[in-house]
Amino acid sequence: MVINTPPPRMRESFTSSARQAAERVWSARLAWLQRARSVLPRAKTLGNQAAQLVPRAKALGARAARSLPSAKRALPSARRWVPKAARWTRRAVRSTPRAALVTAPFVALFAVWLVHGVLTRHQHAAHSVALVASPLAPVVVTHAATTQTAIAVALATPSPAPPSAPLSTALRAPTLTATAEPSALADDAELKLALSQGLPAMEGLAAKYTTDPQVLVALASSEAQAQRYEAAIENVDRALYAAPNHAQSGKIMGILWRAAQSPAAEEAFASLRKLGGSGSDVELDLATTPGVRDAVRERAKAELTNYLALDASPDTRAATALLLAPDCSTRKSLLERAARDGGKRTLAMLERFSRGAGCSSSSEGACNACLMGSSVLAQALAKLNAAVKP
Repeated sequence: MVINTPPPRMRESFTSSARQAAERVWSARLAWLQRARSVLPRAKTLGNQAAQLVPRAKALGARAARSLPSAKRALPSARRWVPKAARWTRRAVRSTPRAALVTAPFVALFAVWLVHGVLTRHQHAAHSVALVASPLAPVVVTHAATTQTAIAVALATPSPAPPSAPLSTALRAPTLTATAEPSALADDAELKLALSQGLPAMEGLAAKYTTDPQVLVALASSEAQAQRYEAAIENVDRALYAAPNHAQSGKIMGILWRAAQSPAAEEAFASLRKLGGSGSDVELDLATTPGVRDAVRERAKAELTNYLALDASPDTRAATALLLAPDCSTRKSLLERAARDGGKRTLAMLERFSRGAGCSSSSEGACNACLMGSSVLAQALAKLNAAVKP
């Protein structure tokens, strides 16, 4: 006899329900921590501004205190003038025809409009003359970057990323001396000699070739090895300003990788945003690589949530969506897209998920229990293995 009746559906145990509730509470706690960390710089800025305004407020208070006695002395005389002004106003109203009182406001408004029109016409004429006189005046274009969370980007239907603005418009111009001029590029012999002589020689070479991106990147690498990360980040920005195509440089990505795990983490993440898709790759690696401190992991996740680059690769977008998904069921719904758009980063994350780990930095053993033994996960792994590891 063959029994075709399916077995009864078992209810979830109290332990699994409690575990899921604990996961949701933990995810909410991490989200609040990220929001609090993002608010701290703004609070510090407001505190600094308030501290700068305190001396001005004290000076104004002192002036008011000095002028208060004279104001008190003038008050009785002003009170004596009030009845006289009232009597004069009543006499003027009685002696003036009602028609004049009604039309006076309109006449005043017409006069104001006439004066404003004359002044505006003169300003427009002066502006037109200035434009004609300088037809090659530079135009400053500001690019307003629209940001959205990485989870919403991942859950949406993938579409080609719009062309991003030129990198040079997003980079800060380096601070140069008043006598510095664009210089030629250093040859390989000079660069190798300076590298062999150490950091002081590299600084001298960078002072000679102020716009050579190869020299600036080599100097930044030497400064990072000496743990002078703030100076290294500044030279990275100068190199990117001089040559925006160096954003794909592996040396720059390595420098910022180390700087993001140093006390200069804020400056490093700000510079990573200027790299576009390459910066998002570094942030994803910081968030998923074993051995990285928990604080750096969470900071990298916050960057991916708030500043995922518009030109990030489909692999990085798919892996970021899996990383930031709030629960196991959401990750399971993203497996089809991960198999379609993923690459080596997505494959590494799915391999971790197949072992039940990878939800957080502590890698709980049962956080991805719904993916263990999943046929969809097995198919995605097989497809990515065939594509990434031929």
